[in-house]
Amino acid sequence: MKRKTILCVALALVLCVALISASAATWTVMKVTVDGARVRKSAGNSDIVATLKKGTKVISTAKASQSYYKIMTLGGKVGYIFRDHVEKLGTVDSSQLYKTTQKVNLRRKASKTASRVKKLSAGEYVMVISVADGWAHVKTIDGKRGYVNETYLKKAG
Repeated sequence: MKRKTILCVALALVLCVALISASAATWTVMKVTVDGARVRKSAGNSDIVATLKKGTKVISTAKASQSYYKIMTLGGKVGYIFRDHVEKLGTVDSSQLYKTTQKVNLRRKASKTASRVKKLSAGEYVMVISVADGWAHVKTIDGKRGYVNETYLKKAG
């Protein structure tokens, strides 16, 4: 009886760990490598939802097919881009990815009087590194680090 109980508890722990691991997806940050790269409604030759400039950063949430990635633009558009038109830059855990809810200052320190690193647009993606005293230490998609009041952030995706 003890052996069955231990086995059941062990199995339950394994299932819990598997569920937690599955919920924390990893997304890929990519850079567009050609001018005029088309973001399409679906993988293949479908309607164009956006045209991107060389150097634009996007987030890939999945490989849609052999030839296309499913992406999100920093402006919030979702679509598919030809794999030869992007270059992988790195990955981010989706649980760390947030969007700004309005225009907001990225500050050098966790204070509303600290100098501004840059102005973030509404809907801009940031990776949250840590949160303390109402301020989120973040990294922008273009690599800038600073602090944003956490009330101006919401979960992405």
